[in-house]
Amino acid sequence: MDESNYPDPTSFRPFRFVDENARRKVGLTAIHADWLAFGYGRRACPGRFFAADIVKLLLAHMVVNYDMKLDGPRPENLWVMTMCVPNLKGEVFFRKRVETRLELETS
Repeated sequence: MDESNYPDPTSFRPFRFVDENARRKVGLTAIHADWLAFGYGRRACPGRFFAADIVKLLLAHMVVNYDMKLDGPRPENLWVMTMCVPNLKGEVFFRKRVETRLELETS
């Protein structure tokens, strides 16, 4: 909280310590020569925005409605040529959350 270390220490700036020149401006749906999941150029997938929204909705649903736990320590990633993929032998346990209602007392 010392202004001698960095200006305006009380303001929320999440990228305060990130070098602006080092940050890549490539998002999930952006087309770029380094990220070819949705193709590149004129023939880039037009459904990439819909696909990204569905993945976000699925993750939000899982976080809100399920408890998740790894079976033991996280398995090492696998490398297929230049692509890093999760280890398929790892197991994740899912348990549906029990809905609880909080009743507020009115007096």
